Amino acid sequence: MRIYNGVGTAHIEVHPDMAWRLNAVLASIHPQAIPSQFRERPKKARKVAAAVFSKPLPFAVLELLANMKPGVEPTNDDGWKAAKFRNIPRTLRFDYSATENEAACKQAAKVLEAIGGVWEKSTGNLAHWRFDYEPAQVIDAILCSGMIPDHVSHQFYPTPERVAMLAVAQANEGATDGMRWLEPSAGIGNLADLMPAGTRCVEVSELHAAILKAKGHVVECRDFLAMSSGEAVADRVVMNPPYSGNRWQAHVEHAAQMVAPGGRLVAILPASAPGRFTLPGFACSWSGVMANEFAGTGVSVVILTANRSAAG
Repeated sequence: MRIYNGVGTAHIEVHPDMAWRLNAVLASIHPQAIPSQFRERPKKARKVAAAVFSKPLPFAVLELLANMKPGVEPTNDDGWKAAKFRNIPRTLRFDYSATENEAACKQAAKVLEAIGGVWEKSTGNLAHWRFDYEPAQVIDAILCSGMIPDHVSHQFYPTPERVAMLAVAQANEGATDGMRWLEPSAGIGNLADLMPAGTRCVEVSELHAAILKAKGHVVECRDFLAMSSGEAVADRVVMNPPYSGNRWQAHVEHAAQMVAPGGRLVAILPASAPGRFTLPGFACSWSGVMANEFAGTGVSVVILTANRSAAG
């Protein structure tokens, strides 16, 4: 929404997935007002490997998110004029006067978890979600769009801490100061958080890119597969690419083109990858299979460590 104070008007942009439905409703009231082509579902664009689909959030969920407040803790100050509670940085809690809708609360909680919130229990009404960044701008971005990325279609499954630490440890072997680091499918930063400051992050989701920026990462919001090999040359590449439809193979092969001679690529891949994947020009080794690491999935994974020859 854009508001023009000088003329007292507002411009509202409606997502195409919603516009045709709204037009169909208007046409039921005023049949001649809306041409038929604007009342039909738009044709789907050709599917690309890194497509991101978003899903709208119910108004009740958006209202809960809009009314969230910082978490609080007792001040332990006995002065009669002193405040009894103080705000806790990087936290959010529900306005408890607006939590009667249990279903909306559960869905809002999933949104907060998806953007990196961790639920911290405490006595009374002091429980809250804690973030490792200030979440206000990210919440604003969700409220402005009314949507959040659909993690299933986007194949976004945050890298578990243990797997992330193992992958980054592999990349750190032999690394020196001044090396260029790249995370080409950065998500909300579970890998990048462990990588050196200044790591170049590429992330296709605008919301996830906003989270990375809030954390202080160097971020480019774009489709990694659309980048040319000369745009992001790196000495270390660490990645957890999307898996469905062999998308992981396209991502790894593209990332390999960006590894400098003598550099290393470390990728978290499906357990079936070692038997059917090679990288010409790289010496590859594989970790053992790690099962049940990704919550809510039955995916087993391995870590690929691929060293490019110094000769290129």
